[in-house]
Amino acid sequence: SAAESGAGIVIRGGAAKGAPSGAEGAGTQWERWQKARLDDLLAGMTPMEFILRFTFTHPDMATNIVGTINPAHLQDNIVALRQGPLPPALYAEAKRRLAAAVSTA
Repeated sequence: SAAESGAGIVIRGGAAKGAPSGAEGAGTQWERWQKARLDDLLAGMTPMEFILRFTFTHPDMATNIVGTINPAHLQDNIVALRQGPLPPALYAEAKRRLAAAVSTA
């Protein structure tokens, strides 16, 4: 892996343009979200919190670049990331569902 060889993984755009939400999330991103049935895994999280924590959970992630021009969104992102990574079983299930959604595309 990259981490084992001393390289870091930079995740940029993991939450690009926010989380899928109705008409605003039209397109490939929203289609994958729906196909993977990720709403079933939210357990009280917003989709954006889930996406941020999902990318934060990647075991080899060294840097996660997240940007916003909205101060309220920045505060929400900080609160979400302070919750820490997703629980291992939830992360594994999300990865499984996303892989299945992509492989059947």
